[in-house]
Amino acid sequence: GLSTHDISPRLLLDLLGMRIRGKIFLLGIQPQQLGLGNGVSRRIKKTLLELEQRIVGALLKKKME
Repeated sequence: GLSTHDISPRLLLDLLGMRIRGKIFLLGIQPQQLGLGNGVSRRIKKTLLELEQRIVGALLKKKME
């Protein structure tokens, strides 16, 4: 299968832009450690959860306006 790691971010945005109407934002994550078998750190998981809540909250707020 295709992974987002296999293509450039620009190409990914261009491909998504052909199929999705509206704004597209690309969010990157820099891991604390690189290496095989290293999972996502607790710090990253916590930050992702906070980002998810903020994004969903902003979208819901926008929808209500």
